[in-house]
Amino acid sequence: MAFRKGPDPLSQLECRQGGGCLSLFGLPFLLIGLFTAMVPFFQSDAGGGTFAAIPIGLIFACVGAIFVFGRSGTVIDKTERKVKKWWGLLVPFHCKEYDISGFNAVEVSHEVRRSNNSSRSFYPVRMTGPGGTVEISESTNYEESRRDAEEVAKFLDMDMADSSSGERLVRKAGTLDESIRDRVRRGVEKVELPEPPADMKTNVSLEGDTAVFEIPPSGFNAMHFVMMAVGVFIPLFVYFVFLRSMLSSASAPPGVNLLIGGIICFFFIILPFLGLAGGAISDALSRTRIEASPEALKVTRRGLLFSRTTTIPSSELEEIVVGAPGSYDDSLTARSDKVTISFGDGLPLEERKWLRAAIIKAVSL
Repeated sequence: MAFRKGPDPLSQLECRQGGGCLSLFGLPFLLIGLFTAMVPFFQSDAGGGTFAAIPIGLIFACVGAIFVFGRSGTVIDKTERKVKKWWGLLVPFHCKEYDISGFNAVEVSHEVRRSNNSSRSFYPVRMTGPGGTVEISESTNYEESRRDAEEVAKFLDMDMADSSSGERLVRKAGTLDESIRDRVRRGVEKVELPEPPADMKTNVSLEGDTAVFEIPPSGFNAMHFVMMAVGVFIPLFVYFVFLRSMLSSASAPPGVNLLIGGIICFFFIILPFLGLAGGAISDALSRTRIEASPEALKVTRRGLLFSRTTTIPSSELEEIVVGAPGSYDDSLTARSDKVTISFGDGLPLEERKWLRAAIIKAVSL
């Protein structure tokens, strides 16, 4: 969900939800529900059991109508000093207002929501302060939520807070577009480089004005062993339960059995094994190379077969956050408005703190 200027672009910012894919999703429910509810009226011999389909059809039609016609939105009005949240069917039916003076920050956070069979990460954006909390947008994409939070914070000249990594980091109003390099050079942000930890795993070297940090493989942890176990179990289960009996069956021509067996083997044996077991081994044995200079922060992750490099120009690098111990993100996270890089998972907390300070020193020279 993205914010856009309202009818008065200098004083209003708004976002809307509904329509689009949700309408397409709800259309079958609406049509099936209407058809089910109307069928009894066109049957001359309809009995009581047939008319029982009417309430069922109406329920389906109502659910479909909510998806097809349902709309909601948030309007931030600086002139009236109000945040207005509304919902309705094509047009607003209900509106609730909040006084902007009761809030002093815009915050993006992280929530994991679990159902019976799955879990998903969400990044809600909320206005917080003495007046309480009001949610203004939400996305499963961190970068999108961060852009929303920054846009609203700049529009209202408020601080922006980010607690998505487990540590609450606050950026002051008026500095939201500044890079770490610019803030350090202006003296707004001070970073002291402590002595490196005695048992530090990272190898450090200097190549011209570029500081190079080599992080060795993190080794295997409990999650890696779980992934490998699942990566082995799924292929074995598919082979012994389905594939072996199918290949030995004479109910279909041998060529057909081999074709179907090959498809099953590729998608349900080879891919799960490589994706889970192979991925866990590659992750446990991968090395990370970090290059920090006044021009850019470059992070290269080298696995068993492939390597991937991600770059953030130093002029766009806004944050480097140390994930809190025990949080879902127990690593270092570097962020700009466009890119997020996580690295250093598996390193002790003190080493990650030292690494953060060293990187900031290098990009701020």
